[in-house]
Amino acid sequence: YRTYRSPDQDIFDKMKITDIENLEKLTVSGAKFSKEKHLQYIMDSEAEDFYPEDGFFENIIVKWNLKNGKVVYRDYRINLNEGDNIEAYGKLFESDEYKYGVFPQLSANADSFTHIGGQTIMEDFQKKLPEDKIGEFIECYKKDVLAQNLDSLKSELPMINLYGSVEAGWQNYINVYNFYIFPSYTNTIAFLKKNDIPYDWKDGTGDISSIIIQNDYDYYEKDGFKWETEDKGEINEALDNIISEELFQMNGSLWTKYNGDMKVQHGLMASFTGENVNGGYETMGSYSFVLFNGKTLPKGLKKACFSDKDDVSVNRGNAGWVDTVDQPLYDIDLPQ
Repeated sequence: YRTYRSPDQDIFDKMKITDIENLEKLTVSGAKFSKEKHLQYIMDSEAEDFYPEDGFFENIIVKWNLKNGKVVYRDYRINLNEGDNIEAYGKLFESDEYKYGVFPQLSANADSFTHIGGQTIMEDFQKKLPEDKIGEFIECYKKDVLAQNLDSLKSELPMINLYGSVEAGWQNYINVYNFYIFPSYTNTIAFLKKNDIPYDWKDGTGDISSIIIQNDYDYYEKDGFKWETEDKGEINEALDNIISEELFQMNGSLWTKYNGDMKVQHGLMASFTGENVNGGYETMGSYSFVLFNGKTLPKGLKKACFSDKDDVSVNRGNAGWVDTVDQPLYDIDLPQ
């Protein structure tokens, strides 16, 4: 969250979880792990932190509203691979109680914003829509978010981040809500197609004539690596294994874990050269992105980024996506 108010408190104000049974499964597991860590520290204060090799850890914060009127906050570190923790986590994530609390755009109205904008691999865009279309978009998005389950988060990554925005002067916009679009969001994708709004970050890749991928490359020192190609096949193969860092952070750790502990490389930069709207050629980027060690990755790029001896996966990103608001509307002075 990037807001002027505490995101946790805003969530706590709206979320009222009544599924205590599954919540307690997670908190008991988290409390047990904390106790074991504490005992380990007592026995050997210099020992390295212990985490099971097959562990998959996430932090959760719980606000307990007790019957005696007291409020207690607790922060838990939970191994989702332990017991049936992942199933309990999934049931909480899939509940309307959870989603209406953590995803404020589900409560947005047709007058909450005026434009839908975003960024594809080749361009930035903003499209103004009438209120009835904004309302239709919100309803489509609500259906898709409420239908999304944990299995979907295990198997797919977001395709694009769209912004619900308002004008703030000449060619300037304030982003009010983030709308991450996943492949399973069929209602939203159908709306975007019908209204000629991009629904995939890779929209426009057919116009790319060359690609450069690098990591801390210094031309004079020849440090780091730099891979480039004009071969259309290699361009498409590289693009099949690329996602922007922003999109990966939504549920990347869950996706990598349940896709064979997919190895990924963070912090790479890419520049794309392609045909612009005037028929000329220009270079777009650079973008910070994540590269997957997929089977179709070009050999030269695979050799530069991944070692055959390296069997360590990098699991970053959230287990459940929560980055939903740039600035809540009530904190913005809208232009008159």
